[in-house]
Amino acid sequence: MTKENKARLIGAAFIGVVIITLVSVAYNMTRNNMAEPRLPSYGPRDEMNNAHKISDFSLIDQTGSKVSKETFDGEIFVANFFFATCTGICPRMNGNLKKVYNIFEKDSGIMFISHTVNPEEDSVSVLSDYANSLGANDNKWKFVTGDKKQIYELARESYLAAAGEGDGGAEDFLHTQNLVLVDKEFEIRGYYDGTDSLAVLNLIKDIYKLKKEK
Repeated sequence: MTKENKARLIGAAFIGVVIITLVSVAYNMTRNNMAEPRLPSYGPRDEMNNAHKISDFSLIDQTGSKVSKETFDGEIFVANFFFATCTGICPRMNGNLKKVYNIFEKDSGIMFISHTVNPEEDSVSVLSDYANSLGANDNKWKFVTGDKKQIYELARESYLAAAGEGDGGAEDFLHTQNLVLVDKEFEIRGYYDGTDSLAVLNLIKDIYKLKKEK
């Protein structure tokens, strides 16, 4: 083989490598551009266009320990509102939430919090029994009680999980089947009907999506 033929072969091989590299880069760029869209953030933005965030709170869980916003710092979590003696939507809602819990039970970056809307009756011991009936890990799934006005304000103004007005007083009662997905920055990223199996599947999918976000 002459030197000229060798040079042509080497040149052709080099061009081939360049073409393969460019095709690979183009493919990866296209794949990234076609990636699933970012989950939306819910709630009103302030005058500086900052996203709505969950407010701080101070409640007590099923072990008698204080639970606050700091408890969920750096975690993705799912929140809902229920009461222990509910025979309507709550058993189905928390039964479905248990399915989500089972999937992420070993995932240290996912937590759950269930707020009682009947704190006068749902004491620490009542919540402990309720949590045990679901096989919930105390460190993973918090069942919380506390000041009724604070809980109702959280539901309506912070989690935006329930419509209507109220003062959290003796005559006020709140009931919602919404499951609320909250990210590590305490922004609301999704709402799901806890009694709807398809909606709960969407929640599971969205948790996986949220885990991939940087």
